[in-house]
Amino acid sequence: MAILILVVDDDAEMIQMMSVALREFGLDVVSAPDAETAHAVLHGVLPDAVLLDVAMPRMDGFELLAEWRRAGILTPVLLHTAYNTPEVRERAATSGANDVVFKPTSIDVIAAKLLMAAGASESLPS
Repeated sequence: MAILILVVDDDAEMIQMMSVALREFGLDVVSAPDAETAHAVLHGVLPDAVLLDVAMPRMDGFELLAEWRRAGILTPVLLHTAYNTPEVRERAATSGANDVVFKPTSIDVIAAKLLMAAGASESLPS
């Protein structure tokens, strides 16, 4: 059974890089360039986990995640951000996210965390 990851980031190059790298781990990937598109994608296909950028225009990752959690959407979410500040760490801890990684983080770590969040850590390549 293929594991589907939703990558949400407003940086097209980051989406491309993450998508290619995650596919090398055998994951299926869909992507969204903003919160509105991510919301629509999440309701169209149910991913096994989400890699969600925090800093996005109009609606940031924290706001989107809060909206999902209020709606009862419990899909595992790994927040991805360049802002390693006490405020961001606290918000990540209280937002309903499963975990947070700070840019730059190796794709090996990101893939492992997404697989664990999706409940498929046994699928990690050796």
